[in-house]
Amino acid sequence: VPPPKYRPAAVSDLMHRINRQTLTLSWSIPDTDSSKSAVIDGCRVYRARQSLLESDCTTCPVPFVSVADIPVGQSSEGSQEQIGFTYTEALLPGFGYTYKVICFTRGGGPSGDSNIVNFRY
Repeated sequence: VPPPKYRPAAVSDLMHRINRQTLTLSWSIPDTDSSKSAVIDGCRVYRARQSLLESDCTTCPVPFVSVADIPVGQSSEGSQEQIGFTYTEALLPGFGYTYKVICFTRGGGPSGDSNIVNFRY
């Protein structure tokens, strides 16, 4: 399989807010190169959740799993309607959480990883 022709820019403004036991992640659609004629189809949210009772391993890989695919809304003219995204989930106490987002396109490949959101709850 040939490599993708176009990779969208990575999300750089991933932010989080916690209200009681609910986490809300938010970010905006990264700018795309219109000359490549690729449109971002959506974003995939990845989470790593580790018990706070486990010792921190700074050299271990982060065990990310995909937790959501969020599609981009399209207008009738084919342009992107959506400027920003949000993702919400309930948190469990006693865990450290790490999140990242990767965007994807129809005809190209995935973006690079977003900035990382990391916190203990």
